[in-house]
Amino acid sequence: MRKPMPTGGVNSPNNNLMKTSLKFILLLAGLALAAAPGLRADDSPKAPAPADPTDRDERREEMSDRMLEQREHRKEMGERIAKELGLSAEQKAKMKALLRQQRDAAEAIMDDPALSREQKMGKLKEFHKNAEAQRRGLLTPEQQKKADEMRTRARERFEHRREKFEHRRERREHGRDDDRPRD
Repeated sequence: MRKPMPTGGVNSPNNNLMKTSLKFILLLAGLALAAAPGLRADDSPKAPAPADPTDRDERREEMSDRMLEQREHRKEMGERIAKELGLSAEQKAKMKALLRQQRDAAEAIMDDPALSREQKMGKLKEFHKNAEAQRRGLLTPEQQKKADEMRTRARERFEHRREKFEHRRERREHGRDDDRPRD
């Protein structure tokens, strides 16, 4: 027959040792939690480290290259559109001046610190409607019709690309990364 183990009661040495150990562990945990924010703050630098000048120069150069590419692309697009519409030299000059003026006006809206983001978007939306009407005013009725057709085709191409992108995104979300049939 087995002998029951002595429990010793609430004041037994084993129970006191356990209580003392638990208090000590809780005290250490509390100190660790209290010190943790201070430790994290000390680990982080007081001020951001200065960027490596070579990295900054490389980023600027990349941005500059991208801006030049975009500018060149816009120029090529403008030339292609002018050719397709059959703009005269006078129309090209007027259009170029109008586009420059409109770009400056749009930048002024975007740079206005007194306007909220929503106000800027509202002003730009209205501005673009008026700007479109001004550009159309430089075109003959035949050129306006051709421009409308070109815009419709461009919207259709954009919509097709957007749908294609959405289709691919949905396939990726459902575990199919490519358009190839699975075996």
